[in-house]
Amino acid sequence: MGNKTNAEIQADYRNSRSLAGDTGEQRMYTWVSTGAKLALKRLALRSNISQRKMLEQLLIQADEEIKEGLSDSEFDVYLGITQ
Repeated sequence: MGNKTNAEIQADYRNSRSLAGDTGEQRMYTWVSTGAKLALKRLALRSNISQRKMLEQLLIQADEEIKEGLSDSEFDVYLGITQ
C-alpha cells in the first residue's frame, strides 16, 4: 500500500501547479491556428526562451498596454469589478 498509480502522481503534480511560483499557475486547454503556433515558435526561438515564456510575455505585455490607457472606472470594468 502507499504506492500511487501514474494517474494519481500526475493529478498530484497538476494540483501542485496552482501553488507554484509567485501567483500560482493555471493550465490552459486550447487550439490555435498553425500560423499562430509557428509564429510563437519563431518568436521564442528569436528570443531564446521557451514558447511558454514567450506566450506569457506577450499576454502580459498586451494587458499592460491596455491598462495604461484606462481611467479608474474603465479599469474597474476591464477587471470585471463593475459593468
